[in-house]
Amino acid sequence: MKRSVLILCGENFDEVAAVTFAAGLRTVGIRVQLVSTGGTLLRGRHGITVQCDVTLSDVLAGDSHIGAVVLVPAAASPIADPRLELLLRRAVAADALLVGPPRLMHAAQQATMGSMRDDHYISYHNGRAVAEVTEELVRLLL
Repeated sequence: MKRSVLILCGENFDEVAAVTFAAGLRTVGIRVQLVSTGGTLLRGRHGITVQCDVTLSDVLAGDSHIGAVVLVPAAASPIADPRLELLLRRAVAADALLVGPPRLMHAAQQATMGSMRDDHYISYHNGRAVAEVTEELVRLLL
């Protein structure tokens, strides 16, 4: 089974980044799931409503074959949710990549109890566009 890229979305998430990642990865045939921390319909910080594919609870209940987890957070850190900590630990155990803004690297390291390798965390930020990171992720996953 192909490994999936899970794009984690919570209330007031960065929907522009989420859709950019999803479109870029799906275009080249990578399996992508938009994962909601709540219901499957979420409103992002720019007021755009996005229909997620599955909930975080659904992902945790199944076997998702994680290739990467993309964090597209709101202003607050999304890693306070114990379900997300469990997902990140599973991702690290599967040798998956973690993608997110630099401010979440330390939080992800804590959530995985220090087991996340620094070279498995890919940062995106104003100086490094989401599209550029998507291209890097494609190269690493194909």
